[in-house]
Parts: sequence; C-alpha cells; structure tokens
Amino acid sequence: MSDSIVNFSPDYLSLLGAMNDEVTLILSMQCTSDQIANIGDATKGQCSAGEMGDVAATGCACCMTNNDYVLATSRNTGTPPPYTNCNSFFDDEGPILSKLSLLASHDGGVAVKSAGEKKYDGSGDDFAKTLDGQTEIHTALLQSHTVNDLMFGYPSAYLGTAAFRAQIDQARRALPSTLSDTDLAKQMLTGQVDADLKFRLGDMAAYLP
Repeated sequence: MSDSIVNFSPDYLSLLGAMNDEVTLILSMQCTSDQIANIGDATKGQCSAGEMGDVAATGCACCMTNNDYVLATSRNTGTPPPYTNCNSFFDDEGPILSKLSLLASHDGGVAVKSAGEKKYDGSGDDFAKTLDGQTEIHTALLQSHTVNDLMFGYPSAYLGTAAFRAQIDQARRALPSTLSDTDLAKQMLTGQVDADLKFRLGDMAAYLP
C-alpha cells in the first residue's frame, strides 16, 4: 500500500528519552557527556577543537550558555569570553543542524521551517539555506511513511547517524582505551556494546541485504 501517513516517530521519541532532551542530543553530536555536564562550571575552560568529543578530556566545557556569554561580553566592555556560545550549535545553517535536517529529510521527516523564517539560534537572523543547500529544515520527530513502511519497518538515516555519534563516549567508557576508532565503530554497530548504551543500536549488519 502506497498511501502515506504522517505520524510521530516512536524510534526518535525513544532516542530523545535516552538522551533526556533534544538539546543534549544536539550537543552530544560534538561533545562528551562530561563536557556537557561542565557547562556553567566557572572552573572549567572551553574545550579546544582537539578536546571536543575526546572522552579523556573531562576537565573542559562544551560551551557557555547564551545568557552567561552575553553577560560576560557586556562585563568585558564588548569583548567576548574565550568560550563557544552554546547557541552556535543550534544555527540552522551550521554543520550540526544542516546534517540532521538532511538525514531527517531522507527519513521522510516533515519540513518545520522555510527560508525567510527566524533561525533557532536566537540571533534574530533569517534562515536562508543549510550547508547542504536545503531551503527547509526537516525534523525526525514527524515523518511521512507508506502503510507498508509502518507495517514492515524501514531504515533510518537519522538514527543510524545520531544515535551512533551521540553515544560514542558511552561506548568508549565500556571498552578498552586502546581500541581503535574503527574497531569501536564495528563493536557499536554490531550490537556488542548495547548493554552499556542508553539507546541500543542492535546489529546493523543484520539489516544489510
């Protein structure tokens, strides 16, 4: 049956529950859980580009909240603090939301924003297009699928990327530190680390033709 139905994605809702909220999910695409937990701790400096996402770099912060960033800039006579503004992660035209929108569109995610509407990052700027050239922002929360898809299942580009990337630091803690990135990915994508993940990935290879 080819009739399409727009509905909430139960898998995406499960992922959000595992990650607590969408903000944490988006930050987890770049930072570890420790680095996210350090946000707001004045004793933690900004993570460098090399430290971002490194599970060994537990003493730095992912970013600074927008309120603190604006206040620090004002107190320093207009000079921004040596931190990344957390709002930059939510730029519709930035790398993270551009990728997530593209993946969501592949999964049948509906468009929730068009060119000319205000960005999510609080800048007040109008959204033009993503880094991939999309003039709409798509969400994985609401997806359009055929009846056959809903009855028999369908692959998810969004979950295959986001659920994997957001949980790398969890897997790193459970496996030997000497494990290469390639071997880590293999173990995660074949379900060997599921017991240590908040959102289980299963054996992805079982779904390949």
